[in-house]
Amino acid sequence: MRILWFANTPSLAEQVLSNKPTSGGWIKSLDKFLQDKVELHVAFHYHEKKDSFKHGNTTYHPIYAPFSKIDLVKNMYFRTRVFDTDFINDYKKIIDTVNPDVVHIHGTENSFGCISTFANKPLVISVQGIVDLIYMKEINTLNSSLFLSWDKRRSIMKFADMAKLERKYLPNFKYVISKSDWNTDVIRVVSPAAKVFRLDNVMRDTFYDLTWDSKQLNQDKVIISTTLSGGYLKGLDVIIDASTLLHRSGLNFEWRIAGIDKNTSTWKAIVKTKNSDFLIDKIKLMGRLNEKQIADLLLDSALYATASRIENSPNNLNEALMLGMPCVASYVGGTSTFINHNVDGYLFQDGDAYAMAGGILRILDNKEKSIEMGVLARERAMQRHNKNKVLSTQLEIYQSILSENSN
Repeated sequence: MRILWFANTPSLAEQVLSNKPTSGGWIKSLDKFLQDKVELHVAFHYHEKKDSFKHGNTTYHPIYAPFSKIDLVKNMYFRTRVFDTDFINDYKKIIDTVNPDVVHIHGTENSFGCISTFANKPLVISVQGIVDLIYMKEINTLNSSLFLSWDKRRSIMKFADMAKLERKYLPNFKYVISKSDWNTDVIRVVSPAAKVFRLDNVMRDTFYDLTWDSKQLNQDKVIISTTLSGGYLKGLDVIIDASTLLHRSGLNFEWRIAGIDKNTSTWKAIVKTKNSDFLIDKIKLMGRLNEKQIADLLLDSALYATASRIENSPNNLNEALMLGMPCVASYVGGTSTFINHNVDGYLFQDGDAYAMAGGILRILDNKEKSIEMGVLARERAMQRHNKNKVLSTQLEIYQSILSENSN
């Protein structure tokens, strides 16, 4: 079976193209385990001209997406460019060359959706996040202070353009892969004619092998950990507010945040709106960390907390659950698929810093129950992200699509 992916990242091709790690750890993991079962090809945009090449058992097809100095200036000071049909001829050429049995597109937020207008091959698309809802959340989180941030306005314009692509192309797909129960419900609304498959992610190797130690709950200083990107929708403002409340309660804590540093535009814009004199001592920005560093951060923490305003299948939360950590998460999007409130974690309403702080204190005040909840969370997460199970499900999806299109 010959499978062609169109993906937002180079996947494992990064090992050849660059020493710098890219995002999409779950897609690298799936690539690693799938390439021995099918003839796998991966196409992706890349800023340099490169010929197709084989690495491991996967063949990679870089699509040259040049950015001139003018483009870079526009992206920095105006609106980020979102491609549509700019590379349609490149997509056609790759599909003709590879001649796949199934074309699998990862993500609705990119220009790959235009393949649905011409491809004569069976197509399936994985929904990584509903961009239209992300755009709506971006609008809803505006306030007068943040609107003065050009970074925020540029982000809104980018998501507006990406949402247009999603609305334009997603209904064209006969087959759609969902990552959460919430995701499945949304797909039924935006693409009612589609056949929806459920597939969980293969996680990064490290998180299958390690287990959180409950002794972290008994340290004099409570370490809280969070992993997030620089986007406004990751709830950084809620984390700062919850930190303020925990500080007032007298808790001795340090909140370590991976993924951003003091120069991250989101951090600088939000901190300006807060009374944050105490933050230097209470919040530690860790910057971008690799897989091992993130694992070490989590293992050194008493609990994991996330305040994201929109999620589908949050890999950072799932990694913490796999380690067996007590977790507090915002009840948004797909998080309720992965945490059963008050059973294997705590959920709080979007934007509610008081409930977030309360959930953290509940974990610390009920250590025995918190440990039990972490054990349950790990059991569920290990079953959900079992490598063989995910791989088998992915192959079944491809085979089902092939069977329906064999006549």
